[in-house]
Amino acid sequence: MRVINMLLIGAGLVAALPAANQPATTDVIEHHVQHPNGTVVSVFEMRPRISAPPTTTPVNNPRRAVNWFVMSKWDKKYGMCGATTWDPKTGTRSPLISDCVAVAAHVADSATGYYAVRGFGDDAGTFQGLLYSGSCYFGIRPKTAADAGITYAWYIGTQDIQDLIRDSISQFGKKGRVSVEGDMSCKNDESVMDVHWGIYGY
Repeated sequence: MRVINMLLIGAGLVAALPAANQPATTDVIEHHVQHPNGTVVSVFEMRPRISAPPTTTPVNNPRRAVNWFVMSKWDKKYGMCGATTWDPKTGTRSPLISDCVAVAAHVADSATGYYAVRGFGDDAGTFQGLLYSGSCYFGIRPKTAADAGITYAWYIGTQDIQDLIRDSISQFGKKGRVSVEGDMSCKNDESVMDVHWGIYGY
């Protein structure tokens, strides 16, 4: 059974999590997930508030907002994106595959739905982290910084995330680690946008 807790951002939490990804205005949701190896691990969702004041933190600018939308199991929106390019970056400091498997396990176990990220501005060249476990982060951003103003939000579905993590591990995982980025077109009801995604670590 998944246990979901809202975490209060305080000194203790900030000390426990990578500082580069935890500005004080970020909401973090912890999910306890059954890992395929039989252990229970924590997977975190990051949901910055759109109304927070500016910050110099580059990765999760609190001007951004991450919204999660639950769809019915018959709705196709959980798979919103087409074919992707692949830019493998796996090296000795890349995220552990076991941590990325935990992220994928949470997504597979969660409700069918999609993420919408809005508020990209001058910092549109940095990822907005959506999910992480241990060393493994999954995030998205506009394909180029110049694209930031062309659409209201940037979308990705749960099935897209599952597929990208699975295929990244199978194609580019090396010595227990994986790191990949790519570009794909994603569509909501009103527009098509080019999304840059990444599996990365800190």
